[in-house]
Amino acid sequence: MRTSLTRTSRTLVAALAAGAVALTACGDDGTDAGLTDPDQTVDNTNDGQGIAVGEPNGSDDGAAGGTMLAGSEFSPQERADMIFGQTEEQARNLALEFGWTLRVSREDDMMFPMTEDYMIDRITVELDHEGEDDTAVVTVVTIELEGGPETFRAG
Repeated sequence: MRTSLTRTSRTLVAALAAGAVALTACGDDGTDAGLTDPDQTVDNTNDGQGIAVGEPNGSDDGAAGGTMLAGSEFSPQERADMIFGQTEEQARNLALEFGWTLRVSREDDMMFPMTEDYMIDRITVELDHEGEDDTAVVTVVTIELEGGPETFRAG
């Protein structure tokens, strides 16, 4: 009985170790097949819904990954005003241009799962269908700031 249990334990440990190695080998390289812009990379530091744009270079030149995000020279209100009325695609392109991390938390009545982590300067937007063409546009902007999040509403 003891020999049988030892073999079973060894087999189980070997199987778990092989699985762990296989999962490690499939690690994320920071790319996402769903992204079409080769300069866009997935933000692996949060929930995966935000997009970190630019080259994560650790420098202080304002690029994503540095100590200061590009576009931070704009006040929170100015950033929100730039994003209001934009479609999701337009908002993401704006985020790409300025090196902001952006995610969508809601479109009309559909809420999307969000993590509770906190990333300074991350922008979370909410979309509502408006206008004659019923296009989903940004109506609420929340920016995670050092002193706490600040939410802005269009109009």
